[in-house]
Amino acid sequence: MLCGKLMQYLSKKRILIGAMILFAVSAILGGTVANVYYVLAMRILVGISMGFVNAAAMALIAEVYVDEDKRGTIMGIFNATMAGTGAVISLIAGVFAVRSWNEVFKVYWIAVPVIVMMFIFLPMTPPEGSQTEEDRAKAQGKNLMAKRNAGGLSCT
Repeated sequence: MLCGKLMQYLSKKRILIGAMILFAVSAILGGTVANVYYVLAMRILVGISMGFVNAAAMALIAEVYVDEDKRGTIMGIFNATMAGTGAVISLIAGVFAVRSWNEVFKVYWIAVPVIVMMFIFLPMTPPEGSQTEEDRAKAQGKNLMAKRNAGGLSCT
């Protein structure tokens, strides 16, 4: 819920990058201290940051892809990629776990190149609060016209 409120004031790209930086830092540092409360605190930050990443990524996809079919396809690809990446990282973490429990946290270094790619490839969108009611109505009108032209709406 906090991410949705932040999207009114900050661009989705900034939220995504900030959340990924928080994820990377808290995930990597999670294995540096052998204290259960420290590890727990870092894992809580990892969970919060991933919640922000998922919410902001879905909102960005919904904003960038106006066509509903294309949007659904991209959201499916995003979710499949996240699940597949999680599976691969879990396998790699298992290999690291054979050496030591804190070696597992090395897999999170993968977040660093992801953050760099986010800076380069994600489009900058305005915060939702910066749009006026007139801008939102125009955008919705364009979406309705596109649906009508594509046969998505019928006049009865």
